[in-house]
Amino acid sequence: MATSNYLNKNDWSSILYLIRKQELAKTKLNKSGVEIRKIPNSFLFKCGIACSKWLNDDELLFGTDAGSLVLSKSYCDSVGNFKLEEKMSRCEHDGLVNCLDATFGSRTAITGSSDSIIKIWDLNECMSIQTFKAHDFGVRSIRLSPDQSAVFISTAEVSVIALRS
Repeated sequence: MATSNYLNKNDWSSILYLIRKQELAKTKLNKSGVEIRKIPNSFLFKCGIACSKWLNDDELLFGTDAGSLVLSKSYCDSVGNFKLEEKMSRCEHDGLVNCLDATFGSRTAITGSSDSIIKIWDLNECMSIQTFKAHDFGVRSIRLSPDQSAVFISTAEVSVIALRS
């Protein structure tokens, strides 16, 4: 998975690229050692994708410049092309979602935003379940505990680290 953002007049847009492992094995390099080819599975979004993460083998989470958390399911159609189906889109931040995390296979996610807010999400219910005003500045990085306990760590502009349970 890779994303590319660009400014189109006054709005940000993003392109998401999904590449299968089998396609990577078929890569060919030119004389300079640079691969040049078209990526067949791309999706255009009418917002900027600020962060993304695989939730499991077929679900992706995106944080957007509009303050949304988006959950999408990927699948292959009958001719083998990737498709995305949006399962959830919730705009609950008042700023860019700078970071997100989820333990692979978990149904809990966490987001941090430029509005200084951290949200914990229940992805089964498609809603935020807890909100923290953890920093005076935008949240730059956030990570859940790998053992799926209710502990997370976050950082902000002035290198403040908050450990919450």
